[in-house]
Amino acid sequence: NLDVLDGANDANDRRAMVLNARLQVDRLEGLCNGLLDLSRLEAEAGDVQYGPTDLKILLGESSELFASRAEQAELTFTLGPPLEDVTAHANDDQVRQAVGNLLDNAIKFTPPDGEVTVTLRREGRWAVLAVKDTGIGVPAADAPHLFERFHRGRNSSSYPGNGLGLTIVASIAESHGGRITAEPLEPGSRFSLWLPVDGP
Repeated sequence: NLDVLDGANDANDRRAMVLNARLQVDRLEGLCNGLLDLSRLEAEAGDVQYGPTDLKILLGESSELFASRAEQAELTFTLGPPLEDVTAHANDDQVRQAVGNLLDNAIKFTPPDGEVTVTLRREGRWAVLAVKDTGIGVPAADAPHLFERFHRGRNSSSYPGNGLGLTIVASIAESHGGRITAEPLEPGSRFSLWLPVDGP
């Protein structure tokens, strides 16, 4: 695009090529940031500080940031039914990043007039934070590979992304001694982040 742009005379052609180049730069920036995040998580694996993290407060603060994005995308964003008071043994920054990735995906892959719902409950020794949407869902063939690096679902090719968001969530869950699960729904999906209440 940049090579062709150098010799293009038509203003519309130039505008289209600049837009395309900017989109590619944004994609590469997202890819680099994702890889840096993964490298940082792996490098800091033994040095991360864990402690009591009030997930109800964390979810409320994180949801505030994404509620306006959901509104702009013409989605209904719901926090609840009423969140349980749950404190996990976790690293606050990493959990915020994981929640942000899940909410970002839910909003991105849900068409207008859809819904995104965030819930929190305690189940035994686990705090379960779930993000449910009415989006495009997860094809059965992609389910085993969802959390692999660079994997993108066959129904997501027309959406921006680099296949690292869920890998980062899975890495954070594993570093906490927890897990991330994906449940197909009709329509949409539910992603649940399981974190230990009392430590790994």
